[in-house]
Amino acid sequence: MTTDFSFSQFATMQHVQNYKPIFEQYSDIQEQNKCLQEVAFKGKPNKKFLYALLNDSQNIEKHEFMQKGLEYYLNNNEINAQKRFFYGRQGQEIECDRLSNNHLAHPFMHKMVMQKLNYLIGKAYSITSDNEQYTDLLNAFFDDSIRLQIKNVAKDSLLYGIAWVQCYVENNTFKIKRIPSTQITPIWKDLEHSELIGLMRCYQISEYDNDGKETIIKRVEYYNEQGSWLYRLDNDGLIEENEEPSPIIQYQTSDGVQVDEVQKIPFLWLKYNDEEASLLQFIKPLLDDYDRATSLLSNLLADSPNSLKVVKGYSAQNVEEFVHNLATFNVAFVDSDGELDIKATPLDINAQIAHLERLRKDLYEAGSCVDTQSNDLGNASGEALKFRYADLDIDVKELGIHIKHFMQSLYKFYADWNKQDYQDFEVVFNQDVVINESETVNNLKASVGLISNETIVANHPYVNDVAAELELIEKEKEATFDLINQNDQFPQNQ
Repeated sequence: MTTDFSFSQFATMQHVQNYKPIFEQYSDIQEQNKCLQEVAFKGKPNKKFLYALLNDSQNIEKHEFMQKGLEYYLNNNEINAQKRFFYGRQGQEIECDRLSNNHLAHPFMHKMVMQKLNYLIGKAYSITSDNEQYTDLLNAFFDDSIRLQIKNVAKDSLLYGIAWVQCYVENNTFKIKRIPSTQITPIWKDLEHSELIGLMRCYQISEYDNDGKETIIKRVEYYNEQGSWLYRLDNDGLIEENEEPSPIIQYQTSDGVQVDEVQKIPFLWLKYNDEEASLLQFIKPLLDDYDRATSLLSNLLADSPNSLKVVKGYSAQNVEEFVHNLATFNVAFVDSDGELDIKATPLDINAQIAHLERLRKDLYEAGSCVDTQSNDLGNASGEALKFRYADLDIDVKELGIHIKHFMQSLYKFYADWNKQDYQDFEVVFNQDVVINESETVNNLKASVGLISNETIVANHPYVNDVAAELELIEKEKEATFDLINQNDQFPQNQ
């Protein structure tokens, strides 16, 4: 197998010192590349290579940010960990339980993810090909269960930037399961990340002894085209659990014969965008500032009276303590004979509100979403709504391209296992476009006689099934004609 993935490219990773001795014994670049393929992608992986992947700081940092995507989706924002402090006489920072510490986390991440998903695949999408029989096979495979899994995988791609599924066979049935992206370290063949040559999965499981005592076990799986290897990771390092590679796919034939197949790596991916950047990467600074600003305003309203107390005759010995206590307790100590004065300090709510409105607008702009709380959204014309939804439409179209690629890759994997010929097919999304219904209905009325009735019915906002609606219209016409014919047979006085 040839690969564009060279040692020089691989050496740019943070853990170069861990695996460098493996390859430095080869002076020739081609020999280094050959060695790299052999120890990592052509057979049983070298343990130093696996340690290098496990300890790569870039991967660790990337996985930590992926985890934040899930936490923000569940509204566990960073503001939830915020504490309030004041400074002691020695300048030490002391957590203050006396002050309000409201954690106003806002579920913008959840709302934006669901808006994108339902806008793109909230309605049933169609799968078609040039061959009618092949189309039937496609729709039989992409049943409601698979479509639900695809929706969840698409959600993972928004949270993590890239989502993963593992293909497997259970009871001779082809299945897929979602794998958390934080467990996956892929090794790509090319810079476009379009083909895998290796993949490591690291995860934890719980084991219980006879007394019910739980032990956390760390496991490492490594996959390439020759099979998979399983390791246990403990204080003694990586402990092999299989000397020979396990087959990728196992199943039984109709005659009951066990078949072990080594195909391609049984993992497929779905990207949110080409850069594999999660939605959180675009909105996090703005969302954190929004949480902080609203929480601070809530704390000020709860704790701050409309006055500042000035005490003369006492001196703060630490500048940081003075400034912080002034903001925290609204008390200022100054040198003099001793006097208490009260200074009015009205809170400028309007400035805070203006700042929050600006942040909210920037949030939806950065997330390429539509703020449904916009005052003039409900009365906007059809053209104005198209303009408002333009950013969302552009963003989900790119996601749609990656969903199509994922579905095609998934069915190709299934066809290879099922010994079927694979044919290209098309996925057409029925995007949930927001329209001005009354305006649309009036435009359709004005189009009667200019375009076909089928086109008018298809574009009517109250019609879900065009064929069924046309059939109902035809039945109503027939019933009307029958009634007219019956009336013509009666005498005029009846």
